[in-house]
Amino acid sequence: MLARCLAVAAVAVLASAGPPSPIYRPCYLDDYKCISDHLAAISKCIPGRGQIPSQYEIPVFRFEIPYFNATYVDHNLITRNHDKCRVSEFYDNVRTLKTVLTVDCPWLNFESNRTLAQHMSFKEDVVLSFYINGSYPLIRLTTVFDKGNNFDLCSAFTFADLAGGLPIFHINPNDQRTAQWLSKDLTLLHIYEREHIFGKRNWLARSFISRTLCDFGCHH
Repeated sequence: MLARCLAVAAVAVLASAGPPSPIYRPCYLDDYKCISDHLAAISKCIPGRGQIPSQYEIPVFRFEIPYFNATYVDHNLITRNHDKCRVSEFYDNVRTLKTVLTVDCPWLNFESNRTLAQHMSFKEDVVLSFYINGSYPLIRLTTVFDKGNNFDLCSAFTFADLAGGLPIFHINPNDQRTAQWLSKDLTLLHIYEREHIFGKRNWLARSFISRTLCDFGCHH
């Protein structure tokens, strides 16, 4: 009788537990060698080459802000604290055959002379120029690798989240026309910054992953 009760109890526990989770976490989040080896095993990447510099410069970086019908170009873009990014999530989903890698980047700083081209129908662009230096409390980058494209970073989608809120920034117009144009109304700043970081997301994620974890050979 006791054995029968234990058997029934065991069946009840198994039933209540439900099916096993499809989420598999192969590595501790701070074990970059494990993460690197795992990525290399499921893809064609080459384990990381070292650490990304704490500060570096890109001669020209272009991004679009569709909401404002504008194209922006950062000239001599200096990036700081990219090396401070850390892996905050890493797992395989054995059911969907996808791998998720999230990187948290605290206090990323961007400094550049920025050109803005405002586009309009039936008119020439309005071109403006200003210096900008902005620090972002926390940018979170989540990349989803898919077995359907051989877990290739270069074609994977990365979602960028302003997890720490809006940046602290300083702007200085480079000419009088820009000074007259720049708005002091920051009501739509959250829209601008979401699209700004969306435009930089692939470079930020792919350069960090390729330098620190595993090199996929992407042209960022």
